[in-house]
Amino acid sequence: MHYARWNRHGDPFTTLTAAGGEGDSYVIAHQRLKRKRGRPDHCEFCGASDPTWRYQWAFDHRKATPKYDGTAYSGHLPYSLNVEDYVSLCVSCHKKFDLREGKA
Repeated sequence: MHYARWNRHGDPFTTLTAAGGEGDSYVIAHQRLKRKRGRPDHCEFCGASDPTWRYQWAFDHRKATPKYDGTAYSGHLPYSLNVEDYVSLCVSCHKKFDLREGKA
């Protein structure tokens, strides 16, 4: 993985500990999101719902509550285990959102 991306977003293969004690990786968290919420089909920011456009799930850390990892609380994680912490965005709004949040 490119170092600059890893440095900004953290290690995507880090295992986070959920409240129930189960360990989840970045990949597992996103598979759970797709299974529980399906594919995004609209943009929650601009309101677009054109079926020819591409939509993506974006982690909105403002919706997330700090998670306890067994040793300390972390308020800004690279991903969330809670599927409700994600918003459906078109590619354009997702890029703008990441730039505004300082994640790009």
